Amino acid sequence: MPKQSSFKNSWREILISEVQTRPCLWNDEHPQYKDSEKNKKIWEEIGKVIDMSGNDAKIKWKNLKDKFRRELQKEPKCRSGDAGGEYKSKWSFFNMMMFVKDSLIPSVMSGNLIVEEQLQSLTHEVTDNESDIDVMSSSFVEELSPSTSTFLSPHFLRLQKQIRKDAL
Repeated sequence: MPKQSSFKNSWREILISEVQTRPCLWNDEHPQYKDSEKNKKIWEEIGKVIDMSGNDAKIKWKNLKDKFRRELQKEPKCRSGDAGGEYKSKWSFFNMMMFVKDSLIPSVMSGNLIVEEQLQSLTHEVTDNESDIDVMSSSFVEELSPSTSTFLSPHFLRLQKQIRKDAL
């Protein structure tokens, strides 16, 4: 007779496989992703396959997805020049859940604030003529930026303003 943990793992594997074959449940770019009636029917189908209600199957899926998200957050952030060591999760379903990785990682958003990499590339473009920049008593006088709640130097704020002006 199979162990209890083996049984628990088998229905989880089936649940993951069933969801994977139905991208409208996990791919936010799928045309039927927001079709709640269709998705409710699909969850009922999946529930029948794993012998539980559709709502319970949906809750179990959410738990699996949340666990996968936490495992992804354990991956070290790679920087340029770092050794390419991949994170090896001990969670048995980590590799099976990789198909949802792109839908869980937030996409890069564009906005009117400069990210650090853009600032570094811009500082190389700025001329060495300091008279063009109105420097206050200290070049590191810090102001609180209300949109980011971080401290930014006046030099940074002026560069950001110049970029906005150049973009127009």
